[in-house]
Amino acid sequence: GHMPRLDLEAGYNRTLNNEFVLRDDFQRQVGTTTLQNDSWSATVRLNVPIFSGLEVQSRTRQARISYSAANEELDLNQRRTVRATENAFRAVVAGIRQVQALNQALVSADSALEATNAGFEVGTRTIVDVLLAEQRFFQAQRDYSNSRHQLILDRLALRRSAGTLLPDDLQAANALLEGPERGYRD
Repeated sequence: GHMPRLDLEAGYNRTLNNEFVLRDDFQRQVGTTTLQNDSWSATVRLNVPIFSGLEVQSRTRQARISYSAANEELDLNQRRTVRATENAFRAVVAGIRQVQALNQALVSADSALEATNAGFEVGTRTIVDVLLAEQRFFQAQRDYSNSRHQLILDRLALRRSAGTLLPDDLQAANALLEGPERGYRD
């Protein structure tokens, strides 16, 4: 890259030479001499890149841009996840209140239907009154059932957003959807 580099090389060499023969004046060999030569060497090399081309600069810039983009994407995903979780939580809270209110409306519509039927039997109500009371009862029953199903879906969405959704949650939701409706005079 852009950083200076320092290289150090060191060496040692010993040379032994036994080829020197000592002779006297009459050319007789009187001994041999061994020559020993020790040599040390050291090299220091400093490489300071003044300009290594645009490739290193380009790669460095690209790495910084990629890192910044990944951080931005991570932040965006975190904000989206928090927002989705908050929205799902608010939907569950609102759904619970709506189910409770619609359950009470269903109880009231049932009581009104019973009173209208009793009034019809004694002659104070007409068949039209009974049919309208039945219509209101069935609408209340439909609204209650729809809000209950939506609450189940909202709870699953909250668990998914929070990252806690498990296969058991799906099985429990299926059991609630397939089972008899709870609430309404329970």
